[in-house]
Amino acid sequence: YNLNPFNKDFLTYVNTDLFTIVLINARSVLNKMSDLRTTVLITKPSAILVTETWCSSSVLDADINIDGYSLHRTSRDNQRGGGCIIYIHSHALVTKVEELILSTVADSLFLMVCGTNYKMLVGCVQSTLLTSRNRHSTMQPICTSLNLRC
Repeated sequence: YNLNPFNKDFLTYVNTDLFTIVLINARSVLNKMSDLRTTVLITKPSAILVTETWCSSSVLDADINIDGYSLHRTSRDNQRGGGCIIYIHSHALVTKVEELILSTVADSLFLMVCGTNYKMLVGCVQSTLLTSRNRHSTMQPICTSLNLRC
């Protein structure tokens, strides 16, 4: 997790009219919120996906909110680590995807995001619970199932 230095090409790319995503493996997002908010202010992405948030349900949404973005999260209360957050720019319409097959992957979050000219599925999966051996066999049926619904 290193926000600096930004290079000019990156900033130019992120500020285009494309749907842009920033992905961060935070390893505790609470102590990095100031840096994250600054990054978002500079880059203005369409979505921010954060893994390893280390947030339990006792962490208030207000503590991890980013102005101008809707907050969607999973928390892990029964053990340390994990957790996902997806921030979506407030101009987009967002619906949480509730599919039975998604319940097979802990620490995952899938959203249907609809903007003026697009509709897409955005997902964030904290994959440390999946070994490299079973990652493909676990995720393949999920991706296939969701692909058929989009």
